Amino acid sequence: LASLSYVAADNSRWSDPSLYQATRRSVDEASTLPGTVYHDKEFAQLEEERVFRSSWVAAAELCDVSKPGDVMPVNVGGASLLLANDGGTVRAFHNVCRHRGAKLVEEPCSKRRTILCPYHRWGYALDGRLIATPSFDDTADGRRIPEHIRQKFCTSHVKD
Repeated sequence: LASLSYVAADNSRWSDPSLYQATRRSVDEASTLPGTVYHDKEFAQLEEERVFRSSWVAAAELCDVSKPGDVMPVNVGGASLLLANDGGTVRAFHNVCRHRGAKLVEEPCSKRRTILCPYHRWGYALDGRLIATPSFDDTADGRRIPEHIRQKFCTSHVKD
């Protein structure tokens, strides 16, 4: 929680650096955080903003998405994300369809080549590209979403 040391600019009761002094001592002299932090909503919001949304955090273990095609939903800092193993590269995306905002993945799954939205069946590659838009592509009159517009609907990438 060292990243909380710069919080003094806000008026939160958790902004007082003296609250954390005992946690920064040597291991044999240090103590844990005050017990109230584990059930205080204000502290949880501050931690979500200043820790989980501002830096790298562990979202899962590699064994959870170890094989190409493994996909797993996770919640990090209040955000619904999905982890996808794209041919050995684990990627993180916001777990939402860019078309109508439906949650893309509810449960872990494996052997996937695409992620399909349950609402209109829009399809995403495991690298986040939008690859299928049923009812919008290959219509009887040959209409198709132009590629430059399709790019705007790719899943929102979090981090590799």
